[in-house]
Amino acid sequence: MPYEIKVYVVGRERPVYSSIRDDGDVNKASKSIDGALTENKIVSFGLLKEDEVLVRSENVTHVEITEKEVDL
Repeated sequence: MPYEIKVYVVGRERPVYSSIRDDGDVNKASKSIDGALTENKIVSFGLLKEDEVLVRSENVTHVEITEKEVDL
């Protein structure tokens, strides 16, 4: 099922990264992101146009992961 990821950092009201992904399970994605933020100093969330989005884990205030409904 598709899901949307939004990453928020200190000092910003809007997400610094937002994307809709359809690569598997939302719970798996949530655990993966939580683990990466816990264990790493810098986390890559993917590409935004041609630039890779790298975020220092200590600057992340929260991450929203929301399931999206599929239109049939």
